[in-house]
Amino acid sequence: MSKTIKDIAQLAGVSYGTVSRVLNKQTGVNSKTKERVQKVIDEVGYRPNAIARSLVKKQSNTIALMVPDISHPFFGSMALAVDKEAYKRGFNTILCNTDYNLEIERKKMNFLLEKRVDGIIIKPALESSCQFSNFNIPTVLISHSHEGETNYIDIENIAGGKIAGDHLLDCGYKKIAFIGGYEDAASTQLRLKGLRKAMEERNISFDDGLVRLGAYSIQSGYTGMADILAKGNIPDSVFCANDLIALGVLQRADECGLKVPEQLGVVGFDDILIASLPQIRLTTIRQPIDRMGVLATEMLIKTIHDGTDSYVQKITLRPELKIRATTAPKKSD
Repeated sequence: MSKTIKDIAQLAGVSYGTVSRVLNKQTGVNSKTKERVQKVIDEVGYRPNAIARSLVKKQSNTIALMVPDISHPFFGSMALAVDKEAYKRGFNTILCNTDYNLEIERKKMNFLLEKRVDGIIIKPALESSCQFSNFNIPTVLISHSHEGETNYIDIENIAGGKIAGDHLLDCGYKKIAFIGGYEDAASTQLRLKGLRKAMEERNISFDDGLVRLGAYSIQSGYTGMADILAKGNIPDSVFCANDLIALGVLQRADECGLKVPEQLGVVGFDDILIASLPQIRLTTIRQPIDRMGVLATEMLIKTIHDGTDSYVQKITLRPELKIRATTAPKKSD
């Protein structure tokens, strides 16, 4: 049977209150008594009941990060940044995966509330989802803009798409395909909008027949590129909504004998770790993933401490171009 604070007090020959002050690192206990109490705690292997303590303190010092796909390198890097920053600030982190499923998201939100987490950083399962607003808990959204009174951190997606388009056009590519993620994903639509804007500004027509949408995966990039090539309307470049899609495009291009970047320029989005590997060297639009994770954690913990009504912040960060080996100025004929 596990020991209680009262058992510790009896074994150490002190009051219940003295043990409580030692456990909570409060003043009012002399050093000898503190050592005696701590020795008993160590000998019996006592561990405080975290749930009971959170009920008393009304704070568990635990936050949650909920994402749709933890296997995606973007969310993996985000989780690492959030966990490191939270730990630095005295908080533990619970990680939840929703698999882009609203029902899973709802059930896991309820689970987190039962665990009495102090706040949640969340990338909603779907763009249309706002069920996070039904839970009275400090919340920060990542990669998801929201018009309501909820903190969020997002990237300037239109600017990112335009940067990609301008770079491809500067290199001399003119027939640009776009392979994106889910059709209802704001990031996909806004990045495509930015590409269109870059082309419109130079009076270059955009071919809607060169758009393919699917998942944010290598397989989706591969099948999207395969479908474009099968139709015979071959582009001279591809802007991809993320780096995983770009990897699939590069794989299919290699199988078809298309030389990158001479015959096909490829630009990704995110700048995940593998994008910079010597074998890949993908030109991409970099999101400051680590910074987003740190800012989200800072924002959430400040909201926890100050209250949800006193602190609402909306941050959009600007992406930047990372030029590598999958694009290059085209040689004039």
